[in-house]
Amino acid sequence: MKEKTPKSEDQLVYEPSDSVKTKATIKTMEEYRELYQKSVKDPEKFWGELAGELDWKKKWNKVLEWDFSKPEIKWFNGGKLNASYNCLDRHLNTWRRNKVALIWQGNLWKRTGLLPTSNFTTMFVSLQMF
Repeated sequence: MKEKTPKSEDQLVYEPSDSVKTKATIKTMEEYRELYQKSVKDPEKFWGELAGELDWKKKWNKVLEWDFSKPEIKWFNGGKLNASYNCLDRHLNTWRRNKVALIWQGNLWKRTGLLPTSNFTTMFVSLQMF
C-alpha cells in the first residue's frame, strides 16, 4: 500500500468555524472566487469601489495606470489620503470607538498569557502625547 504524501503547508486548507464564517465579510470560497474574478476582469472598477470606502483628502484622477513594458504601475494617481486617519480617527465617532483596535502580543504575553489590547478611543488619546 502506497503511503499518502502530506501536503505542503501552503497547500493546506483550514476551514473556519461556523461562528467565524457567520461574522465574516466573505463567507464562502465561492464568494471569494467571484470577487477575485471581478478584480481580474475589471481591476479599475473593483479597486475603485473598495477605495471609495476610505476617506480621501483628495480623490484620485485615475484608479490604475500601467505599462508593463517599463514596468510601471500607478494606483490611485493624484489621490491623497491619510492612512493614520483611516486606521484610527475615522472610527472615533462610530460604534467601533470602543472595539479593540490593537492586540499586542509581546513579551508580556509570553510571561503571563495576557494579550494587552487597546480600543480606538484609548489608542487615540494615547497617541495625542506625540
